[in-house]
Amino acid sequence: MIVVDTSIWIEYFRGSRSDIVEKIHMYLDEDQIVLPVLVKLEILAGCSKKNFAEVKRTFSALPLLYPEYSTWEKIEEWLPLAIGHGENFSIPDLIIAAIAQERQAFLWTQDGDYKRMEKLRFVKLLK
Repeated sequence: MIVVDTSIWIEYFRGSRSDIVEKIHMYLDEDQIVLPVLVKLEILAGCSKKNFAEVKRTFSALPLLYPEYSTWEKIEEWLPLAIGHGENFSIPDLIIAAIAQERQAFLWTQDGDYKRMEKLRFVKLLK
């Protein structure tokens, strides 16, 4: 199972990186991609009127993952660990990471914050 982060979806929909487009298609064909509702909303919020329907249609085929009570508990556990290591992460990024960890999914991202989270063992990144 692979959680695809906003940074990857942006590259995919722009079509600017053929390697990302190819991998997304491969993972879609293998039914490996899951979508946190937060990522869906971040992408839709940034869409142009022209692209909104296409993006929404693409996302409609994916399983949506929602935060659960345990997601919030996990984030609350992580906060003192992050602070203790001098790290500060956004709540949306922590939600996405917690959802991925709860599902034992890999996170595919280009966002450096998640690389720092991986060092703290909050998330496993797709290499």
